[in-house]
Amino acid sequence: MPNTTPYQGRLWLGVTLVMATVLCFAISDVLTKYLTQRYPVTEIIAIRYIVSFFALFVVAFPNAGSGLWRTKNTKLLIIRGLLMCVGSFTISYALKLMPIGETIAIIYIMPFIVIAMSGPFLGEKVSPFGWAMTVLGFSGVLMVLNLSGDLNTLGVICALTNAVCIAIFQIMTRKLAHQDSAVTMLFYVNAGGLVVFCLAAIPSLGESRMPTLFDGSMMVLLGLIISSAHFMFARAYREAPASLLAPINYVHLVWAALLSWIIFDQLPNQWAIMGICLILGSGVAMSLHAHVNRKRQSQAASKQPIETA
Repeated sequence: MPNTTPYQGRLWLGVTLVMATVLCFAISDVLTKYLTQRYPVTEIIAIRYIVSFFALFVVAFPNAGSGLWRTKNTKLLIIRGLLMCVGSFTISYALKLMPIGETIAIIYIMPFIVIAMSGPFLGEKVSPFGWAMTVLGFSGVLMVLNLSGDLNTLGVICALTNAVCIAIFQIMTRKLAHQDSAVTMLFYVNAGGLVVFCLAAIPSLGESRMPTLFDGSMMVLLGLIISSAHFMFARAYREAPASLLAPINYVHLVWAALLSWIIFDQLPNQWAIMGICLILGSGVAMSLHAHVNRKRQSQAASKQPIETA
């Protein structure tokens, strides 16, 4: 008989974990913006990676042992880790220069870049609907930019660079996902960030001031929050299919805009709000469309007649 067993994970738990994950990422955006107004970006990221690396090591090493770093794809994982380093720096610098809501909205062009790249790099066919939603998503980003000069040019460049780097990072993740565990891939990301940003922070140590107890605590909290978010994200995808969880990621846009308004009194202008809504709507529609298609394909496959010898 064909396998008609439904997804065995707890869907409600997967959805809850992704909601909590994007809230953690939005809080980390707020903490990053607060800290980058007071300390060099490289120092903040260095402390974040130190905390993340040791948190991962403490949690994962007892079970994984040397398997935590053992892999046949060392070069690719190092390249992937370096891409995340560029992504970490550019998102932090963009948040330093621009409001949170607009920064995150620009970065969320990333899923549409992944769609555009999935054909030539992964051999995945993109439907006309997917291309239409991609065009709408790009249009939303243009509305956020609104060509009025309100946003810092360097900040915009950093946000767009982050979107491209993370898109390539995700493409590599898809290619490596069947060869290495999520924990191993996360180890190389954190190890790479630890080395790169500890070295990058050295030149600014002599000029920067010692963090206050509160600010130092916020830097440690930033690392713990991001580590927790990554763990919850990985666990969520064990409980529910990606096509169901993908639309929930866009709640990050809502959290980011809301927290930016509450904490920094930075409310996006009308064009930016319209652009954020367009990115949110097209992204959710694209993800739901993919989920419905996969569900139909699964149902069709379960109804195929069984071949007998």
